[in-house]
Amino acid sequence: MGVRGEAFGDITLAGEERERLKGFARERFGRPIPNQFCAFVGRCSLLEYPIKRARLLIPPERLIASGTAHHESYPFQTLSTSLPGRVLLQPADRETAPDILLPLRHILRKDQDALVTILPADHFVLTDDRFMGVVTTATKFAADMRVESPISPDGETRSPGPGVWVDQAGEGRGTRRTLDDSPDRTV
Repeated sequence: MGVRGEAFGDITLAGEERERLKGFARERFGRPIPNQFCAFVGRCSLLEYPIKRARLLIPPERLIASGTAHHESYPFQTLSTSLPGRVLLQPADRETAPDILLPLRHILRKDQDALVTILPADHFVLTDDRFMGVVTTATKFAADMRVESPISPDGETRSPGPGVWVDQAGEGRGTRRTLDDSPDRTV
């Protein structure tokens, strides 16, 4: 899947507490349950759907679920046989960025060139095959791109700034665009 590195799926639990469906979950299940751990349609929780979807493309040992420590008991109750390869929990709810960055750091330590998909667990998509077809197309496009940070893991500056390398011809070399560059109107 892709030319560079190994592909990983990062399933973000959206560990923050959502208020919108809290009353509905309490009424339906008899207690307040975070919506990502509820089975609103069928028997699967919202968390199980993206894990099952990711397994269509990515081996289970490369899947990471990310969430918040105070939700620790929920994933194991709702995932049954769908457990991902790793579950990473932030100590407190710090919203979405740490939910993505903690697993991303784990993945990039193993493979700097990993192609990463992020599938939120608090969104519902009905057609798995169709959705993952779109993800497959996106990963083929993304395999020719690399997002670059100006700071290396050891804290040293290594490039002029954040940017994206685009290899449109598939030749292993490309054009570097910084995030400050104006967009190309022909794209």
